[in-house]
Amino acid sequence: MGYSVRPPRLAGGKANDTRILKSINVLAVLEVLRSASGLSRADIARATGLTPATVSSVVSILISAGIARETGLGESGGGRPPVLLEFNPDAFHIAGVDLGVSKVIAVVTNLEGQVVSRARLEIDAHAGPEAIVSRLLKATHTAFEAAGAVASRIAGIGLSVPGLIDAERGLSVFAPNIPGWANIHIVRRFRDELGLPCWVENDARAMAIGEAMFGAARGYQNILCVNVGRGIGAGIIVSGEIYRGKQGGAGELGHMTVDPNGPMCPCGNHGCLEVMAAGPSIAAAAIRAVS
Repeated sequence: MGYSVRPPRLAGGKANDTRILKSINVLAVLEVLRSASGLSRADIARATGLTPATVSSVVSILISAGIARETGLGESGGGRPPVLLEFNPDAFHIAGVDLGVSKVIAVVTNLEGQVVSRARLEIDAHAGPEAIVSRLLKATHTAFEAAGAVASRIAGIGLSVPGLIDAERGLSVFAPNIPGWANIHIVRRFRDELGLPCWVENDARAMAIGEAMFGAARGYQNILCVNVGRGIGAGIIVSGEIYRGKQGGAGELGHMTVDPNGPMCPCGNHGCLEVMAAGPSIAAAAIRAVS
């Protein structure tokens, strides 16, 4: 299943299930609250197109959860002054864990992406899947411990891994730069170990989501985010939705063949963009140039 970076408006479609409809309404109100502070319920109703009654109901849910809070009274336009609201980014926290070829990084952040704690561990890509998963879990535990009391308010974990993933099954399917890494039930391992909801995403797509939510792409609906490091990949967002492609391979720029006679890529093909232009290839070319 895909998920929206920016929640859909109520008028954008129909929902037969009232729980889905309520979720859409909650996300729409959250989007507005995250974009500005000091809004009244009437302001939110105008911005979302929802009825005042629906907005009041959703706001009550968000206040009960601590995600929204009342900040005082606004100016009256004639009648009772409106109660102003704001988003509370510290209502709960989230964790992110990123797997690279040579390192793993785990962070705990608030709902605006502000980092509370961070842990980094080196890995040996040739150590085997079990050893690498153990390092991922160790880094996560270390970040949780460093977060202190905040750790008890962590609501879920996002996993960022290179290569192909199956988001619905929670699988890391294949990572060409990590030998032996295939069909790893990574979400299940994290859920069993930490007892928290967990999701997995391709690293370039995770980067695109982060930029859309908190960074340079915030407020944009159509985004191309290119990640160049040990590998090359892209995260694509179209109309606010992550684009995965028919078989989940959208954005795998690094494995487009640019020179059929080029060097062999870890994926098994020759002359992929990744072996021609990724970080290690650039470094190797520089060494050859000065030798």
